Amino acid sequence: MGMEHYWSQAADYLSFLMQNQKEIQRAAALLTKITEQNRLIHIFGAQPFTSSLIATVFFRGGGLANLNPIMDPSLDIAHGAWRSSLCRDLKGLAPCVLDYYENIQPGDAMLLLSEDPSSRLFREAVEHSLAKQLPVIVVAPLSQTTVEGCLCIDLGAAPSLSDGLLAAGFSMVLDLLLQQAAEGCKAP
Repeated sequence: MGMEHYWSQAADYLSFLMQNQKEIQRAAALLTKITEQNRLIHIFGAQPFTSSLIATVFFRGGGLANLNPIMDPSLDIAHGAWRSSLCRDLKGLAPCVLDYYENIQPGDAMLLLSEDPSSRLFREAVEHSLAKQLPVIVVAPLSQTTVEGCLCIDLGAAPSLSDGLLAAGFSMVLDLLLQQAAEGCKAP
């Protein structure tokens, strides 16, 4: 892929993400409401890549203090990329991981990140979170996929994107989402 093609693809991708402004604003409003109610916002990456992104939310200026990362070793690439990739399709892993973090309570929110919304871990995380009566925000390349009962922010057709652009998409959406939620808490 030449440099001109990459920049063109990046510009097209930014335009696509801008089309999601309403969903990002709705999700930010939900996170503002959760924060004002002194509830937690749990963040879970349903694959090794998205799990590693979770750490970045704590290094963003002006962030929210009520973020609870769910950074389980089963998905941590520090323990080996092959091992963590194997774990993503283990039946029942999501409920075990989410139940291990005992501070998840009804009324909190779950922010689920996934680069593969067809994975078992992602589907189980959605089902388990909804069963726990959590409002769920999904950030993923959804394309034609629907995720019932969740507020969804579509990152576009992942196979057509380079890994770098998809990573940038996750980062930009997280930035906007958490920045707008924090600003909403400061508004009179």
